[in-house]
Amino acid sequence: MKDITLLMTGVGGPGARGYLYSLQQNAERKIRIVGTDLSDKIDPETRECLDAFYMIPRACTPNYLPSLLKLCREERIDVVLPLNTAELNLLSEHRGDFEALGTQLCVLEAQTLDIVNNKGKLLCLLRDSGLEVPAFSVVHSVSEFRDALSALGYPEKPLVIKRPDGNGSRGLRFLDASVSMAQIFLNQKPRSLYISLPELLSMLPEVFAQTPLLVMELLPGQEYSVDTLAEQGTVIRSVCRRVDVSEDSNDVDATIEQTPDVLLYCEQICRLLKLDGLIGFGIMRNGAGEPRLLEINPRLQSTTILSVMGGVNYPYAVVKKALGEAVLLPEPVPGIRTVQRKQKLFYGPDGQLLLKL
Repeated sequence: MKDITLLMTGVGGPGARGYLYSLQQNAERKIRIVGTDLSDKIDPETRECLDAFYMIPRACTPNYLPSLLKLCREERIDVVLPLNTAELNLLSEHRGDFEALGTQLCVLEAQTLDIVNNKGKLLCLLRDSGLEVPAFSVVHSVSEFRDALSALGYPEKPLVIKRPDGNGSRGLRFLDASVSMAQIFLNQKPRSLYISLPELLSMLPEVFAQTPLLVMELLPGQEYSVDTLAEQGTVIRSVCRRVDVSEDSNDVDATIEQTPDVLLYCEQICRLLKLDGLIGFGIMRNGAGEPRLLEINPRLQSTTILSVMGGVNYPYAVVKKALGEAVLLPEPVPGIRTVQRKQKLFYGPDGQLLLKL
């Protein structure tokens, strides 16, 4: 099988090291990996896994696309595997420019991205198609926001406020009348997602000048993260992870658990949206114990490495799919789990790793 050169963006972010490991563990071919990031301050262990590294501009700047195309041309890139949500739409819209260089993209079609990257559009479409979703409302003004609070049962019921196109906890807050903001101030570190109604109302005019908001019921049950590779709406393989501990929107502790109703729910979403490629689902049970959609991530998730450890190498499967090659994925090994704890790494002046604590 032909060796390839792959470009991975966002290699300084969470999960990148796991993706590099996964690609290097494939038993079919040698993959030369070129990494990019906004900064050269990526961790040395990740840097050592790369065959080459380049700094590139942010996706929102005019120089991003020309810089990436130039890099693909000069490095003769076969496949681009982007890790940042902010890049996906732009890359998909310019797919033809990359294909003209002989470069394939591991990115969904732009039409699909427009839906899955906007939680308001996504939930409306699924609800209108007959799929059960959390109770929600998309609001564009303070008066609509107040109406949504009443309709969704606040203050008796806690709610989630989200920016529809936000990711990684950006534009996310919990509104719960039973939570004391004074106790949070006194006893928690200053990164709580809870907010008081007066504080939220004070900023809403400025917020609504820039974006609508999604107001949604706060789901109280078990959380799951699901990796799914699909072909035009048909699931090739899904791996369901039970989230045991979550911190800052990242699954800190998780266990592979192929939960039938959660897998079926994700399969229904794939079929409705005719999804094609790798999809990450965030699922949580409602008060009745039924699975409901939190979000869709149209890319590798930071804990996809757990699926890999369970025998399902999604990063390599995505690359094969982009190249038009057949993809066969085994059933995952249940019970495999990850436990993440912070480490201190000590390096010498020459970059040599001295100690892990």
